[in-house]
Amino acid sequence: MISLNNHPEKRAYTEFIRRNGPFAYFITLTFPRWQTVDACTQQINYLMHFLNKKIYGRNSGSEYLEGFCFFEKHKTSANNPLHSHILIKHDSRLDTESKISFIDHFWNMINKVRVVKTNRVTDKEAFNKKCCDIQRIYDEDKLIDYVTKSFESKYFDFNNFRPIGQHGI
Repeated sequence: MISLNNHPEKRAYTEFIRRNGPFAYFITLTFPRWQTVDACTQQINYLMHFLNKKIYGRNSGSEYLEGFCFFEKHKTSANNPLHSHILIKHDSRLDTESKISFIDHFWNMINKVRVVKTNRVTDKEAFNKKCCDIQRIYDEDKLIDYVTKSFESKYFDFNNFRPIGQHGI
């Protein structure tokens, strides 16, 4: 576990995130039952795979969504304290007037992702849709401060901060 408990390092991460923007969308994903970070990562990767295919087409291995994923744990959640926030980098292909919006693609694709257990797909939905959200980003600085708030905790595991690239997170 990498842990940083002073603010200069948090500021360095915050600046790194800002330099890799601008960001277009902010996503919150919650999970309906207790799962490990690895299981949640796998489900987010499936979602990213489905979204990449919708946005960039079937044969678009060189084009993909980019951004950052942040896992957080809440002590007060009974079912699953783990959830994630995702910043999706701006891309002109996300919202083309002649096509379905990225937000609509998100809600359509989130329904397709299922929980995988011991290398088999179950019929259980991977995300708790009642607590998931997607929105356009209008104040990037405040949002970056929000998603990095837990970086100040001496118990924060920086392995729970991940870039999004060609193969997901």
